[in-house]
Amino acid sequence: LPSWLEIRHSGTNTLIGRFTYAFGSARPVAEIEKHGELFSFEIPPQWEPGAANMEFEGKIVGEGLEGTMIYVDGKTYNWTATKSPKLPYYENAKEGKTIKLFNGKNLNGWTMK
Repeated sequence: LPSWLEIRHSGTNTLIGRFTYAFGSARPVAEIEKHGELFSFEIPPQWEPGAANMEFEGKIVGEGLEGTMIYVDGKTYNWTATKSPKLPYYENAKEGKTIKLFNGKNLNGWTMK
């Protein structure tokens, strides 16, 4: 399932981050632990069923990451990750014409893909 992970330094030695699973919002990761080439962290449940944390372990492989996740139900899943593409910078960008996406009443004009 699509997810998102940010890892960054806090101070000189600590790694922290934010994580978004397939649903929910970006959750803070208080500390990402380093174990040689591996890293690990846990996330408490947000909208997931149960009270167990999701556990993650990973490592850098080439230009990406690979690892495992133990979901709140105890099942283990393998995952891979790639860097997000760089967003282009536009010098002197200006807003365009406003586009009305929702009529405020219903989902007319929207289709499922």
